Amino acid sequence: MDDDPDDYEEFLDPVRRGRRYYSVYTESGLMGFFSFTPQEQEGLTLAEKAFAPRLFVLSVATLNQRAIQAYEKAGFVQTETFVQQTNGGSYDFIRMIKKAKRAAPL
Repeated sequence: MDDDPDDYEEFLDPVRRGRRYYSVYTESGLMGFFSFTPQEQEGLTLAEKAFAPRLFVLSVATLNQRAIQAYEKAGFVQTETFVQQTNGGSYDFIRMIKKAKRAAPL
């Protein structure tokens, strides 16, 4: 994270960070983090109720196999890979989608 000073500063500054970023902890410690756009602030369940989306979409670094497995267990499926510029380098990412339980009509 410290290879990308702007991202790092955003995480450290509560004003810039706002309520978009959340940490995920297990009994063994920090597992990872996630962020929601303002429309999805309170999580997938609230977003589903409030906005009736057809899909949820996320991106995860390919090296984060534990997160990928957790997302797959939660019902997300891999759709494509792409290269993302972040933290001072280029990294492979996977885009994953999950159909919403209460999908809005097309």
